[in-house]
Amino acid sequence: MQKGVIITGRFQGFSIAHAKLIEKAQRENPGHIVIVGIVEGVKSSSNIDKNPFTYEEREQYITKIMNSLHIKPLIIKVTNAYLPDIVELLKEKYDIQVTKLICGSDRVNGYIQQGLEQLGVKVESIERNSDDDTESDRIKSASGTKVRQALKNNDFEAFRYLIPEEIDEDTARDTFNILRNAMKNKSISITESVILSGITHIEDLDVDDFIYWLKNFYNENILAIQKLDGTFNMSVVKENDSIHFARLSKKQDVPFDHNMLPKSPIYNALRGACLALHDEKIQSVFLDYMDNGDAIDIEVLYGTQPNSIRYNLDMNYLALLRFIRGKTGLEADQILADITNELVNHKVTINNDVYYYDWNTEKISYVTESEEWGIALPETITAEHKRLYNVEKDLAVLEKWLEEPNEIISDITNLQAISTLLTTVPKEERDKYKLARDTAYEQAREYKLNIKKQMVETILKGIDFKIGGRTQEGLVIRDTSNNTMTKLVDREGFTKANQTNWYYMEMAGDGMKINGVYQDGVTQKFFKNIANKLNIPLFTHRAQLFKKIRTGNGDIKENIDSYLISRNYNPPKQVDDILILIKQDAKRSMEEIVKLKNDSATDDKLNEFSKARTKNSLGLIYDNFKRLISCMESMNIKSDLDDSDNYNLVVDFIYCLFVSFTTVDDD
Repeated sequence: MQKGVIITGRFQGFSIAHAKLIEKAQRENPGHIVIVGIVEGVKSSSNIDKNPFTYEEREQYITKIMNSLHIKPLIIKVTNAYLPDIVELLKEKYDIQVTKLICGSDRVNGYIQQGLEQLGVKVESIERNSDDDTESDRIKSASGTKVRQALKNNDFEAFRYLIPEEIDEDTARDTFNILRNAMKNKSISITESVILSGITHIEDLDVDDFIYWLKNFYNENILAIQKLDGTFNMSVVKENDSIHFARLSKKQDVPFDHNMLPKSPIYNALRGACLALHDEKIQSVFLDYMDNGDAIDIEVLYGTQPNSIRYNLDMNYLALLRFIRGKTGLEADQILADITNELVNHKVTINNDVYYYDWNTEKISYVTESEEWGIALPETITAEHKRLYNVEKDLAVLEKWLEEPNEIISDITNLQAISTLLTTVPKEERDKYKLARDTAYEQAREYKLNIKKQMVETILKGIDFKIGGRTQEGLVIRDTSNNTMTKLVDREGFTKANQTNWYYMEMAGDGMKINGVYQDGVTQKFFKNIANKLNIPLFTHRAQLFKKIRTGNGDIKENIDSYLISRNYNPPKQVDDILILIKQDAKRSMEEIVKLKNDSATDDKLNEFSKARTKNSLGLIYDNFKRLISCMESMNIKSDLDDSDNYNLVVDFIYCLFVSFTTVDDD
């Protein structure tokens, strides 16, 4: 009989707090099956507002999130949270002996009172405000209630904050849309208003919302605005009658300036933007139009190809996106237009220290270059441009299909099939209705994708924009009557451009999806190797580990020590031999990066700007490994180690990793 560790709950809004329980169960119980018991009680299920998701929906999104964390628990449905019954069920049906229950600290007493310890089941808790966990603020604030509220409010950023940060953007967005659609199918009131970074792709909208946007597309209150693909995003903030810079859309409100930025190629664009914004006339115009407390979001367009889209710019631009604080609505739009009109012909010339990685000296160096900068505003397309595509014709075909009988259940229309609430269907007919719903949903999506494709080909690619011409990422579509938004993006073209332009950098770093299959990059493979050799699983999520180390209560080594102690870490024997192997792995990683650099230099799919950017980025990653090897060579590694020596060597090595892979040369 196999041993198991169980976590139970309603999970009506799966959060980072739930994920931490499951991660703890897997991390601290090797050889055990991790069981997630989803409670599907009659009483709780009757409150649709607090319990909007069926067992099947919860199983789907928990599996999706757990797959992203490389955890594969056994998920089962239970009728209540009475653990003795669940323990017996697992023993009889699954041949699993539960030895431990992991729960939040607020649930411990209740479970102990169920007599679990008499059954041989140990009850362990995880503290939401644990001192050693630097994500405690997120964990403490996370709850199913807040997840549901974020879904109701269509607040993707709030939802993103409440789930594990290791979840990639695509999985997070898919999960967000799955859960919102589930709530909408149950007639739960949800809003369509969104914040900018959480704008939904038009083809991902529910079919009724999709129809609403297209039926109103030609109305004056619907604006379609150029979506720019920039190098950096920054904010111009007015406080105390003066201007400073921050990155508010990235939740970074600490002021910065050009002389405070790391001396690295990564920050060339942001450094130049700061210098340009110090121009006397630009400062004067911003001060005139902004009130104290206002902040304007700016997209920095640097070089001929600021990011993935090649705009072939004649100079660098500061594109005014929106007021991120202060002014709203039409007033905000008008002020941005007025600022642009005053500065559109004003060109600023600056001298910028442009940093690059010198592969000959294997060091970061710089040259001072003269750069020209200007102010721009993303274009709002005209009514004539909207009419490049007759959306009514294809929309009528979609609406006609929605009213036709469903091919699986002819008694209902396709629209009714899509909107089916399975909990209202008799159990014996649910499978058939689910098939009808899912099939109709996919067919509706094909109709939506066809319309979206026509909009991309005729409108997006049919307009010669002042910035970038006919090569664009997409359009942000905004309803000025209620400030809701969606977006039209050339996903296929943008994804292809991304894979081409960033391939070598991604394969030197974490990796990327290739033909639908994720392939680890050089750096990720290296850290996975360390995780296995030193038995520290969190190295597979190094950003999370480094964050814990950076934000602990002591200095770096003290924080490393605190983390290892909190995990009851026991180092393997002969750490000195393991570190020799890791150093060899680091040297092989450097060789792989050199090969990627050489391959990129002869890749005809990359233009010269992309080749230079790739060369710099690969140089920085190469330099990380070089610094690591140098740091390891300074460590006091000796043979005949005792347990204390092994432990201290691990601490010193993690310190080397931290300073090598998280710092930028500031000399």
